[in-house]
Amino acid sequence: MSMRKINYIISTLILALCYFFWTDAAGIRPPAHIYPQTVIAITAFLAFALLIQSIFFPKALIQGKPFEGTKYNRVLTSIIATIIYYFALKTIGFYVTSFFFIIILTWLLGDRSIGLKVFAKLGVLGIVVMGLVYAAFKVFLKVPTPPGILF
Repeated sequence: MSMRKINYIISTLILALCYFFWTDAAGIRPPAHIYPQTVIAITAFLAFALLIQSIFFPKALIQGKPFEGTKYNRVLTSIIATIIYYFALKTIGFYVTSFFFIIILTWLLGDRSIGLKVFAKLGVLGIVVMGLVYAAFKVFLKVPTPPGILF
């Protein structure tokens, strides 16, 4: 499959996902809706730009075998983890779900070694990232995050 066809598929898929997330984010109360809608709009714009580039400027595309050396099992596990995260987010809550998502995805995409030291580092990473996110959204921006059972 050529890179041009792959770009058609990817940009169309991303635009469809943007539509799905835009309609899902429509229920978020102001001013909390600004951030997700901005991210979705920028993502849709970039996907549309990729589609336009593929249609009108095909020579600008990378030549060669697309996705050569890609580890498809990691891509599939990332997609599955993201889908689980999306649905768990609404039930469990943003901070707890995001904490575990960061740990699990970092471990899945890393070297996958098992040990107390590895998971301690991942736990510290999750705590630091979620602390920064908490400070940014709750303290500075005063924007609510998706509620759930836990926090």
